[in-house]
Order: sequence, then structure tokens, then C-alpha cells
Amino acid sequence: MRSLASPAPASSPSPSPSVRPRSLARGRGGRHARSLAARADAASDAAADDALGRWVTARGGDVSALRVGHGPRGRGLFAARDIAEGEAVLRVPIHAALSDDRACDAPYPGAPWSVVLASRLLAQRALGPDAEHAPYLASLPAETIGVANDPEVASADLDRVAALLADDDAAEELERYASLLVGAFGATTLGAALTNPSPSPSPTPSPGPAADASRVASPDANDGPGALDAWRRAMSQVHSRTFRVERPVRGGDGESSGARRSGTNTRTTRLMVPFADLLNHDSRERVRQCAWDCEWDEGEEDAGAGASSGSFVVRAVRAMKEGEEALVSYGERTDAHFCLFYGFLPEPNPHNQVALFPSLEDAAAWYEALCRESEGEGERGDEREDEREREARAWAEARARAVDATRREFDARSEEGPSSSSARERERDPDPSGSTDAALRVGEDATVDERLIRLFSILSGDEDVAVAAARVRAKAALDEARARDAAAERAFPNPSRAVELARGYRARRRALLEAIA
Repeated sequence: MRSLASPAPASSPSPSPSVRPRSLARGRGGRHARSLAARADAASDAAADDALGRWVTARGGDVSALRVGHGPRGRGLFAARDIAEGEAVLRVPIHAALSDDRACDAPYPGAPWSVVLASRLLAQRALGPDAEHAPYLASLPAETIGVANDPEVASADLDRVAALLADDDAAEELERYASLLVGAFGATTLGAALTNPSPSPSPTPSPGPAADASRVASPDANDGPGALDAWRRAMSQVHSRTFRVERPVRGGDGESSGARRSGTNTRTTRLMVPFADLLNHDSRERVRQCAWDCEWDEGEEDAGAGASSGSFVVRAVRAMKEGEEALVSYGERTDAHFCLFYGFLPEPNPHNQVALFPSLEDAAAWYEALCRESEGEGERGDEREDEREREARAWAEARARAVDATRREFDARSEEGPSSSSARERERDPDPSGSTDAALRVGEDATVDERLIRLFSILSGDEDVAVAAARVRAKAALDEARARDAAAERAFPNPSRAVELARGYRARRRALLEAIA
């Protein structure tokens, strides 16, 4: 990213009208959601936390170095004593976690990992106090988490949702998630059993979470809306609390429901890890003191899973004092992910960004239109048609050359640079699409995607003009954001947790653009 933090020039930032296509060839080269709805009975909360710690310990885990408490980020984990650098502060056996690793538990063929885990949550909840994971279920938040799971937002039409977020990319992500949530609900036994009850006795369900999920133990489980609310709550818990790991596999093809093969002897697995998911987030490396990973046992397999057993381990990357909150990273994510799926906005978030263009091609086309407008395109009525066609062809060729040169230059840099895939595998995992993001963005500290500056430099032949063009685009995006903010206030006039969170999200997007414009 290129920083444009220096003050904008006093003159107009618009590219010079003298930039013509014929000259281009000569150009120079925290789970804060829990803090929002703390339970009223603190004594009951503490008892549930103690029960969860004993439950993990009874299964071979070790939680003695940490205690559950409340701090500025809400409910979290705190050092119960002084902790040395490199020390394991938390250890939870993999077999104590909920996992998407067993394809036989999928509620329907091809169900994604989040649907598998949500079904397993509801299957456990249906068993009540006899459930194996009952202490873990008691520790989970009672409310739905994130704007994507808010009932008011879910019931709104697409235009109102788009207005609320004032961000087309985030609105599209929310729309995809809503389709998954409702479609999966209808496809599972849960949805079929609770929205279409049969008056005759039901056949004995087949074993597994899908069947158990049809017996959701909740007061409103017998009506469709109540069942959908239970499903939405389970999905929100899954998307806000899941860890993504690469699990060694011995034998078989390594495929699992909701998981992809990432090598010849591992597969991607999602885990919901009791006690560990109470850890809160901080985006700053200098502030957080803990990191997590999995330590796999050699020569042992988790019974029936065909994969390695082991432990989920959190270690101190530097020394901690007693009473200090243990913090980890949920991943290098923008505000959109935190707002939609985690229900809070990290403060600060050095990874926050706003897209100026969806692609290099769009940026090049916008630059051409800006230059034509600056040149007085509409005032050249006496220009011959063939001259206009030649100029249009020249622009098209110049755009194609600039896009190709920029792409090749940065592809080469990417191949030479270090890979960050290992770090990405240790992220918390709300619902990554796995696709490569080609959008050109601005970020914190008035930074701009270097590809954008390079593209505009090639097109204009002048880096100062390129920077000025980026400022023009940021100013236009800022004006649009302000207009959409007013529309959002009209679309959702009544304050709610989700509306307030979305308002903060929009404000932080405007702040990024203001720093550039």
C-alpha cells in the first residue's frame, strides 16, 4: 500500500487536461458481542464458567493458567498467575471440540462446514443436560451475533440492507450468507421437521446431528419462526467462534464435509473449541500476547475420523502478568467481516480497507472518463467522427497495455515475496470465500493500493497526476458515502444493536476516504 498521508496540493487534484491518449505512449515509466448483552445473573455465569473449566480438564485439557473474567472487551480470559514467554496457557484436546470433520454427520449431501457445525450444535442442545457438550453450550451467548444474523436486518428487503451498510461488497456478502442460512435451514431435517410437522408418528430418525437437530429443546421450537431463530442463532455462533486448522490425515482421500484438501496428507477442518473461544481479539501485534496452533499426536487417530488426534494449544508469545487479559488475533480482516459476523468493530483495525475500484480494468476505464471530462469531451462537436474513433481505439489500447503491465509487475513481485499462507491458516474463520480479491483499496494511515498508483502513473506518465487522480476518486467515493449514510438513516430510523454497529461501520469507512480525499 502507498501512503498519501501528506497534505493534498492546494490546486485542484484533477489530472491535467493536457493528458491525451496520444501522449500515453511517450509517458514515463475482541468478541465484543458478548459485552453487549452480559447475563443478568453474574453468580450463575461464574458457575457455568467453572463447570466448563472442569469439563475441559476432565477430558485431558489444562485451563489452570487462565480464568474467566470481564474487562474492557467484555467477557474474556485473564492470566491467573504470571506466565512466561513460550508457556502453554491453554490446552484443549481435539476430541473435546466440535468439528466438521466427519462427513457422515452432514445434514444433507454437500453441506458446507458452517451448516455441519450448526447442526451439531443444535443436536447437542436438543439433548438438554444429558448432552456431552452441555457445559460448553451453557457458555455460548444467548443472542444472535453480527449484523448478518440480526432478525431486523434479515427481514428487510435488499434495498434497505444495501442502504444500511452503504457498501455494495458487504451487502452482496450478506445476501450470499442469507441465501446460505435460509437455504440450509430448509434443506436440513431441522427445517423439514419443524416447519412441516407431520400429524402421524414420525419414523425413527437416523443417527447423527441432523436427526437430533429435529428435536431442538427450546420453548418456541414447534413453530417455523422459532425454529428459524434457533437455526440463525446456531449459525451466528458457528461463524463467530470457529478456528480453521490443517489436520493431518492418514489413509483415505482426506475429504470431509465442508472441508477442502490442501495437500496430500492434510485437510482443512473447522473447530469450535470450548474455553478457547472465550479469548478476545486485538488487531495489533504489539498488544496481543498469545497465539494458537494445533499439536498433533504421532501415530494416533481420532476414533472414526481417519485423522490425527491432538490438542488445541494457546501459547504466550511474550510474558504476561497476573490479571492481564489474554488476547489473540481472529485474523487480518476488514471491518466488514467483524461487523457482519463477529458483532463488533476492532479499535483500532490496521487491516481495515475500502474499495475504490473492483478491478484494474474498472480503474483504467474510470481514468479515461476523467481525462475526457477534463478535456471537454462534450465541447468538441466539430471533431470528425473518424478522429473520435481513432482516439477511442487509442484509449482502449492504452488501457489494455497499462492493465497488463501493472498486473505483470505485481504478479512478479508476489512470486518473489514470502508466502503468508501459513499465517492465514491460523485465522478465525467466519465464512471465507477462498477467492482472490482483485479490488483496489484504500486503507488506514491514508494508504492506497500501489497497483492503483502504478496504473494511473502508466496512463498519465506522471506519478503526481496519478496521486491526484486517486484523490479525485476518493473524494467522489466520500461524497457517495455521505449521501448513502443519509439514506441508511431513513431506511432504519429505529436504533438497535445492529443499526448502531452498521452506523459505526459506515463512519469508519468515511474516515478512511477522508484521509485520502
